[in-house]
Amino acid sequence: MHPPLQNLQYTRTGTRTTPSGVGEPIYGDTAQDAGDEVRFSIELTQIDRLKDTYSLDIRRLKGNLRSYKFLYDTIREYVCLSFYLVL
Repeated sequence: MHPPLQNLQYTRTGTRTTPSGVGEPIYGDTAQDAGDEVRFSIELTQIDRLKDTYSLDIRRLKGNLRSYKFLYDTIREYVCLSFYLVL
């Protein structure tokens, strides 16, 4: 596998620990999301010898599991939609 294309760490407050800027926080309804701080990392890696094939690794570093699951599902949905829009 190639080295990661992106290895970013985020917090729920929207602060990104890279110099590329600050995003807006995302919150779900209270049944899915407790709304507390969640710290997580995202790693995108291109797979060797498989054209246009990537591995997306999302890991929870700190925070409520229910809130993390909401963010995880939201990120996967966004990445999937972004992929299909590029095609």
